[in-house]
Amino acid sequence: MTRHARNSNNSCSRDFGFFFQRGPTAKYYFRSAAYSSLPSVAIDPWKFRKEVQVLLIKLLLTPVLMLAVSWAARRWGPGIGGLLAGLPLTSGPISIYLCAEQGPHFAASAAANSILSLMPVALFSVVYSRLAERQQMATCALGSFAAFLLSLYFLPKSGFPFWPAWITGFLAISIGLILTPNKVPAEFQIRYPKWDLPARVFTATAMVLIITLSASFLGPQWSGLLSPIPVLAWPLCAFVHHQQGSDGARAVLRGILEGAYGVLIFYTIVASGLVALPPILVYPAAIVASLAVSLPWLKGKLLLPAE
Repeated sequence: MTRHARNSNNSCSRDFGFFFQRGPTAKYYFRSAAYSSLPSVAIDPWKFRKEVQVLLIKLLLTPVLMLAVSWAARRWGPGIGGLLAGLPLTSGPISIYLCAEQGPHFAASAAANSILSLMPVALFSVVYSRLAERQQMATCALGSFAAFLLSLYFLPKSGFPFWPAWITGFLAISIGLILTPNKVPAEFQIRYPKWDLPARVFTATAMVLIITLSASFLGPQWSGLLSPIPVLAWPLCAFVHHQQGSDGARAVLRGILEGAYGVLIFYTIVASGLVALPPILVYPAAIVASLAVSLPWLKGKLLLPAE
């Protein structure tokens, strides 16, 4: 290699490259010398690996679960689809992963913080169901999502302890059910276009990608605030509203709120049990209790005629 080539390569490595800081707080640094006035960007390799693994779990689970929930909604009605989508189908595996990766205390703290997020979910359902009486699907989705974000914005400032947060979540679900009309579409087994299922899977997966990848731009606060968004239930509600009308959307929304009781029980057992018991006992108990709480709602909806 000529001297000019060696100097050129060295210049490139100085102008544009990665730098690794060794030690107990190991981080990768990315910097361009051409823009030396800009600060270096620090990347924690362990945090980056955890975020990538969580994203992969979501990307693997979301299409499968969306197909299963959509099939159930077509077979037994939109209420069943909403109930299944409201259960901790995606948050449960993520909690188990966090426990294995970060430890029981971290997973217990995350579960406790997730309980209060049930209030914005209930608010979304109430606002959507009320707007659906007179508005089209797009207006309902935008208005209810704006109400969801607004309520999330004020949640970190509340600073509720565990049991007041639990009572708030329980009351929010119960009031949401009271304010959401219990209506079932006259006919839910319709002819669906061929693009329906791929569009549902794509929408749910896109929501997962947007929420996860936006963390680097929005910062940790808003990233945590957006994490409780039901990535299965909301696309399902929008598609059902478009295809079966407002009654179908309300049935999905009531199912989401009914399934939220199971989510509340799941997070309660995880948050309180991981402190004193091994995870191998806590998570099966949380899953069984969540299903047991949702079983009466599920049994009642399965009595709906399938013809």
